[in-house]
Amino acid sequence: MALSMKNSTFLFSLVLVFFLFVDTSFALNAMPLKIFPPNNDQEIILTTEALKNICKQTQNPSFCLRYLKNRTHIGTTKIYQLAQSSIELAKKFANDLHGEVSLSIKTENDTEVQHLYMICLENYKFAVDALYNAGTHLESGNYPALQVQASLAFEEAESVGNQLKVAPKRASSLRQMTKNLEYQCDIIRALISYICSQTKLCY
Repeated sequence: MALSMKNSTFLFSLVLVFFLFVDTSFALNAMPLKIFPPNNDQEIILTTEALKNICKQTQNPSFCLRYLKNRTHIGTTKIYQLAQSSIELAKKFANDLHGEVSLSIKTENDTEVQHLYMICLENYKFAVDALYNAGTHLESGNYPALQVQASLAFEEAESVGNQLKVAPKRASSLRQMTKNLEYQCDIIRALISYICSQTKLCY
């Protein structure tokens, strides 16, 4: 009799475990899948719609579309990786411009233009520093601080552009390249804003 009761208790336990398992499995399968999981900033995939929304936020949407389309595959590229590479490219570009202006100072005979270029050098240096900090903040997931640094880099490039408005015509190519740097920093801000809009990491 005791053995029979033990067997009955054991069978009842098995049945209970089975129903609990089935109920849990059903609940998990019934949960809706999310395209953009909250707090998963590194998994957001670039779609055509996302690309349009990102570039709409920038000063020059057509430049943004060309710039990003050349480096992405719709449906597979992750926006986090795109932000990462955009920061690195902008940093390298700002560094190259710094080097170019350094050379221009050595060959420039006009002292006023030399002084102007010296100011631009400082702006480029600050832009490089800000972009370096932006990359660090991206790695740590500090998006509010990243936005601040991307905006600082943008402002430094904008400042150079304003300085070069009074420069001689021979500085026109430098003006255009600086404008491109400004656009690149603006794109970084738009990419981060989009990540923020899809996650809860910025609030």
